[in-house]
Amino acid sequence: MPRSSSGSPPEKADLANVRFTEVTRQTRADFEGLFEAQGGPKYCWCMVWRPLPGRREHVQHAELKRAMMALVEAGTPVGILAQIDGKTVGWCSVAPRQIIGS
Repeated sequence: MPRSSSGSPPEKADLANVRFTEVTRQTRADFEGLFEAQGGPKYCWCMVWRPLPGRREHVQHAELKRAMMALVEAGTPVGILAQIDGKTVGWCSVAPRQIIGS
């Protein structure tokens, strides 16, 4: 079992208390907090399957975040958040996928 930074085993979450919510304008702060937390996927903002202008290999992390937040602000479905006791603990991209290049 992995150890926390304090050296003790992490607490096991009661999965019966998991709540799933859609990523929306109202839950945007929770979504951003998850991605920007230590170890979060802020390097990609899960934009790999979503269209971006220009060449992907030159896109900076901040641009990926802006693109994802623009989708959220526009009301485009991007996924769901998993929360336990009001704390966002995970996310899953669940949304219509556009075929890039078609």
